[in-house]
Amino acid sequence: MGFDPAKANAYLQQARQIEQTLSEHQELFDEGKFLDFQSVTTTLETEIQRAQQEARKLSIGIVGAMKAGKSSFLNACIFGGKDVLPKAGTPMTAALTRIRYSETPQATVHFYERKDWEKIEDNAQKYEEQLNTKYSNYCKIYDRSHADSTEGVCSKQVFERTLFQQDVSEVLKSAKELTQMVGSNSAILEHLGDADVLDGDIMAKLQDYVGARGRFTPIVNYVELEVNLPELEDLEIVDTPGLNDPIVSRSYATRQFLRACDVVILLSPCSQFMDANTVGLMANGLPDNGVRKVIVVGSKLDSGLLNEPKGSFAVASQHALNSYKGQFRNTMQQAMRNNPRRAGIMEKISESDLLFVSSTCSSMARKQKQHQPLSPAENLVLQNLHSNFPDFDETLLSSIGGINKVLKTLEAVRQQKAEIIHGKNNTLLETAQINHLRALDKIQQELSSSRTTLKNSTSEQLLQRTEAIQQVMESSRGKLMYIFDGAAIGCKNKVNQLLPQLTLEQQNHQRLDVQTSSEEHHGVEGTGLFGLIKEHYSYTVTNNRVDVSEVVTNLEHHASTCQNTINQEFQYVFNREQLSHRIVEVVLDAFRKSDMEFDEDDIRLPLQNVLNELSSPEIRFDYTTYIDKVESQFPSGYAENDDIHKLKSLQTRLLNEIDQDMGQQLTAALQMAANMLNKQAVTFADRIQELLCGELEKLQGQIQERETYLAAYQQFDKTIQQMKKQLAQTDSSH
Repeated sequence: MGFDPAKANAYLQQARQIEQTLSEHQELFDEGKFLDFQSVTTTLETEIQRAQQEARKLSIGIVGAMKAGKSSFLNACIFGGKDVLPKAGTPMTAALTRIRYSETPQATVHFYERKDWEKIEDNAQKYEEQLNTKYSNYCKIYDRSHADSTEGVCSKQVFERTLFQQDVSEVLKSAKELTQMVGSNSAILEHLGDADVLDGDIMAKLQDYVGARGRFTPIVNYVELEVNLPELEDLEIVDTPGLNDPIVSRSYATRQFLRACDVVILLSPCSQFMDANTVGLMANGLPDNGVRKVIVVGSKLDSGLLNEPKGSFAVASQHALNSYKGQFRNTMQQAMRNNPRRAGIMEKISESDLLFVSSTCSSMARKQKQHQPLSPAENLVLQNLHSNFPDFDETLLSSIGGINKVLKTLEAVRQQKAEIIHGKNNTLLETAQINHLRALDKIQQELSSSRTTLKNSTSEQLLQRTEAIQQVMESSRGKLMYIFDGAAIGCKNKVNQLLPQLTLEQQNHQRLDVQTSSEEHHGVEGTGLFGLIKEHYSYTVTNNRVDVSEVVTNLEHHASTCQNTINQEFQYVFNREQLSHRIVEVVLDAFRKSDMEFDEDDIRLPLQNVLNELSSPEIRFDYTTYIDKVESQFPSGYAENDDIHKLKSLQTRLLNEIDQDMGQQLTAALQMAANMLNKQAVTFADRIQELLCGELEKLQGQIQERETYLAAYQQFDKTIQQMKKQLAQTDSSH
């Protein structure tokens, strides 16, 4: 059987009724679990609506870290080389954009519905309530465990930033952020529920809607861009702003839209192919369900190839591709080990679907075929390829571009459209059913634990257990601080080790090839009385010339090499797995030495959740400003004779500036990492203590009405069982 709308809507109604029941018992379990259940229902509702659309389009999501080259890739691959989307750094990169076909190009900016904004404001209020409650509990626990200390509790602002935001639901955090962005500009809320249609100079007008400082940015849900490209008639492209978007609300919205995508193209720059950032996107950003296929694309292949040693292009190209594939295999193996619960999405990513592209080289190949001039940036890439690889042939540009392979892959996907959509529609209920049951099971586990503890404990015992946990964490505090402090010191020491390497690296990027040419000049000169005697003479003029592109190449390679060296070294500043293992063992050892009975899993889970937030620093260095300085001083593209000395002096000065600026970034990045570790050193024990004692604090408040709450837990547990049975009996097969 195919998709059954009646059955789907009946199940949706059933889920909404369960939601209502759950909302009436919020005081008995963690609200984050309720939001998890609600999110599944909301996604299902959207998917049911899409499944009922006639001639539904195949939805393809473009995913990657910010500045992974998504817009350039789309322009080269989907839009036939036309600059339909502006490249990174423009306002469009700040918004999620759905791209569709239309004979009349325009953009439609969709604002949140008023009911959506009311929910956002409600969740922002819940954020504040949870913050106030948890800060109050933190202060109580801190006062009891630090009775003899002269240090006071941290401020509410510090607690929110270092402890609370790590544990609060992303839904609540996003809502709080959006309401803060509106601030005093509440007049824009009058536009809720509206949709503004833009035409003419669309990109310029969009700045006010999706720019970082756009007036309407906080209330924009998404943008629909309609373009006159018949190739898109049966497709919908979802261009995401980047899953590592620093604005939480946009990143959350992106993940919600991705749930509706059938196919996802994951871009990872070749210069950092399948790095920790990309692993994080796969492990945490991509939805488990809904997406039927994931295609990994290594972008900016030209930059990756230029990082290879000079010599044979064929050798460098083969070595680079083998290296990327090896990184892919290692990354996937590591990701599966670290995130076994995410195996579903990982299994949809295959090495056979690996593609490598260079949007720049694709554009160059197309322009050469059409006898169009290359841009300055494209000329620079071409010169660098010739300079690095003597055997490079410009007929290889199309191959490096890789767009034809992508188009063949997309065509194969397009041919599978009916199968993909049919398969997705047929698993809608099954997917929602599984996720709903998981959410209910987590609630039931919490209810069982709370009921057992409340039933078997007196107020004094709860207080004693709370104090015992506090004592255990206090006993491990010194060792934890030592571990974190040691890692922080390692960050600071690394600066002194890396800075001299940047200066030494300059020596590899200073050579300039001076081209010498000679020119013979001949003439006749009159001598003697009245110059009547004619003498013939000749002389040779020697010209020295240096192509400015060599300086640009040196600057680019120096900056790129230093950036890669630094980011590779950052991975060893502190070994995250090793650090996490040491911390877990310290805490568990402290619990083992105490007289308290405990379940290791109850300790490991909150520990691991906090430790998962640790990450090594990373820098992104923009060297285009230095190139601009060269090109502005030598607009002709070359330096001759006496000007060569000026060009060499400029190169030396700019290399020193790169070292200085990159050194500042290095120092700042490592200082940021050290600060993060220093904060963890003084707050980690408190944070784990708050997580472990939070449930006990809740039960302490219920102990005076023990029988009432025991009956409530028991009755609600039965209700959850009935809910699970009700959902499990739903026939989701087709």
